[in-house]
Amino acid sequence: MKRILLTLLPLLLQTAHAQEIQLKSNSWGVEVNPIRLLQTSGDYFGFSGTISHFDNTNGVEIAMPIYYTREDKRFRVDNNQHFGAVESRLNLDLHYRRYLSFSRGLTESLYVGAFTRYTHLNGEAIDREGTVVVNKLGFGGEVGMKTKNLFNTPFYWGCSLMIGGYVTGNNDKLSRDVMFDAGFDDRQLIVDIELLKIGYEF
Repeated sequence: MKRILLTLLPLLLQTAHAQEIQLKSNSWGVEVNPIRLLQTSGDYFGFSGTISHFDNTNGVEIAMPIYYTREDKRFRVDNNQHFGAVESRLNLDLHYRRYLSFSRGLTESLYVGAFTRYTHLNGEAIDREGTVVVNKLGFGGEVGMKTKNLFNTPFYWGCSLMIGGYVTGNNDKLSRDVMFDAGFDDRQLIVDIELLKIGYEF
């Protein structure tokens, strides 16, 4: 019996913590996309995460997502591998999200929002030899949802669709051979889909 209680104790503590968070008027959350971390290899690194502040009384979330990828490009000459260029992509966002369940004072279920994005790209130029650096600023809107208290714990899951456009900076400056995801931010249109972000609320 003692062994069973020791096994259940962490789960009971997590459940109590989740119930305590539900009573708070304000809370914080940290999210990561585990798929990006699993894709990391010797030449590639990717990270997608978010820090959020939840106004649980008014059903509002202020989110600050960060997305970063880096790839060391390599090529072969006479069966020998040589180092090429370093290509990277950085997105820094600020989101305002309004939950449709705000009448009940909740920050979960469906939401609509607006965002602004700063993007930094570094990669092979399309019109000349060498690399090019691009800095851009964009705006847009989004729809999404969150499911909180997974298995009666402070963990939550979220997904979203964001559509917008860049209003400053240059577009279509990177070679089409750059990493797949960086090519999307090289265009004026912003279209992002997040299907798997796991968060922890505290």
